[in-house]
Amino acid sequence: MGLDVIYTEDLEPMEGFELRFEALIEYDSPDWDFESEEERKKLIDDINNGHMEWFCAHVIASIDGIQLGHTYLGGCCYKSYAEFLKEEGANLAAEAIKAAKETLHTLAAKEKLIC
Repeated sequence: MGLDVIYTEDLEPMEGFELRFEALIEYDSPDWDFESEEERKKLIDDINNGHMEWFCAHVIASIDGIQLGHTYLGGCCYKSYAEFLKEEGANLAAEAIKAAKETLHTLAAKEKLIC
């Protein structure tokens, strides 16, 4: 784990890719349009007291431990990482896999130039 990683979880493999979710420290404060200052303070208190998770999501697609693609989503605020993964995990996994396939395509094209 890197210094900014606060949670990690291996996800179910998809399309031949290993997938890993990492929650990274989110350094920005929530900047949504709140109904009131009281609502904003309550959310900050919930985050600070561990009732809500505030993080930047990172999903990595790899083969045999070699990272080929990844994607990020910042400003995530959920009651749990499990809740986040249930709602957003499939979308982020698809984005990471798409990036991994693009990497493989680029590598294959370079291989043709070398041969």
